Amino acid sequence: MHDMKKRKKKNLMIFIFLVIVAILMLLPFAWLILSSFRENMDLLSNPFGTPKSLSIQNYVDVFRRQPMLRYLFNT
Repeated sequence: MHDMKKRKKKNLMIFIFLVIVAILMLLPFAWLILSSFRENMDLLSNPFGTPKSLSIQNYVDVFRRQPMLRYLFNT
């Protein structure tokens, strides 16, 4: 019975550790995606702050300036 409690406690600690690691691994991707929808001046003036507004203009600019669909098709 005592071993069962130890095992549950150990499994809980491992689970908590893995959740923390997963969050730390996913935060940069979340920041990257959120930043891609921010306006350039907003991002440059306050890179880690909350966005004032969200825009898809960055994506529009990329698809206008580069043949992104061709690049995506070639991969």
